[in-house]
Amino acid sequence: MCAWGVDWAIKMKLLFVILMFLALFFSCSNSLDDMVDDYNGGFTKDNTETEEDSAEETLYPGDDGYDQTEMLFEQYFLASDETLNLFAPSSKKSATEYSWTLTQPSDTSKEPNFAVLFQGTTYKSRRFVLYVPESTLEEGTYKLVLTVETAGKSYTDSCAIIIYESIR
Repeated sequence: MCAWGVDWAIKMKLLFVILMFLALFFSCSNSLDDMVDDYNGGFTKDNTETEEDSAEETLYPGDDGYDQTEMLFEQYFLASDETLNLFAPSSKKSATEYSWTLTQPSDTSKEPNFAVLFQGTTYKSRRFVLYVPESTLEEGTYKLVLTVETAGKSYTDSCAIIIYESIR
């Protein structure tokens, strides 16, 4: 009698597992393609422009109402083995001049050779690249000034570049 009871219990458990599997299998209404499309939908950009987006106008240097203090963040943190890449804002005017000036911290006794970095004291390009390992810059705080001249107007913004020792 005990053998029949154990056999019956195993059959009931097996029947229960099969019924649960079938219930779960048929309750899933999404196909594999639907699940992949749902997942990928989070990464595709919706190109429809809303009324709120179209009301916001992009301002460029030279436009009325352009805020020069938004060209750079207040500070950038850089490890001693990293690179800083910055771009000045583009302008709709063709005759635009860019100027980046990096000055040394006032509390250091060792003066960096900025001519090695910029072939002079000022870098004139829309793009500013600072590769710290190949520069003569040491740990400390530096001031970077960006000047954009376009349509007879000059826009200036500055930021602090803080270089710290890499812990890698």
